[in-house]
Amino acid sequence: MIWLIYTSKKKERRRYSPITETVRKSLHNVGMTLSPYRRRLTRRLLIEMNVAQLHVIVNELHTHIERSEQRNIEQYPMLVDIEDLTRYL
Repeated sequence: MIWLIYTSKKKERRRYSPITETVRKSLHNVGMTLSPYRRRLTRRLLIEMNVAQLHVIVNELHTHIERSEQRNIEQYPMLVDIEDLTRYL
């Protein structure tokens, strides 16, 4: 009994990946929820969705990927500068 409480509290404190958070937010936007103990979408959940709901989720994932790529593009010159500085140190 104590072990179950400890593990459930440990799971509650665990941080999810940005993709998982994006999926949770997308599901909330289309009126569905994902159990806090799940990180992935199941086939059953996807089958229950209509095309419009799936389209919203796909669009939000595309937006997330584009933002991530944009951040990488912005950070690349800084990484090159840091690499150049470390060579001379």
